[in-house]
Amino acid sequence: MLTLEFTVEDTGIGIPQDKMSYLFQPFTQISSTINRKFGGTGLGLSICKMLVELMGGEIYAKPDAGQGAVFVFTIQVSEGQPD
Repeated sequence: MLTLEFTVEDTGIGIPQDKMSYLFQPFTQISSTINRKFGGTGLGLSICKMLVELMGGEIYAKPDAGQGAVFVFTIQVSEGQPD
C-alpha cells in the first residue's frame, strides 16, 4: 500500500483555532453569517472526512484565521501493475 498526501489551500477568511474541534461534524458552520453570505448546509467537510476514512486515510485542517484555510488529507492506495 502507498500513502498519498494532498494539501488544499485557499485565500479565504481562515479557520479560528477554537472552531477546529467541530469542523468536520455534520451541519456545522463556523458562523451563521458565513452561511448567509456563501450558502451551504455544513455537510461538505463531514462528507470529505467520511470518504477519506473509507479510503484508509485521515483529514485535518491547519488553523490560521485570516490567512485562508489549509486542509491536508491522506489516502491509502494499492500500487498499480504495469500492462
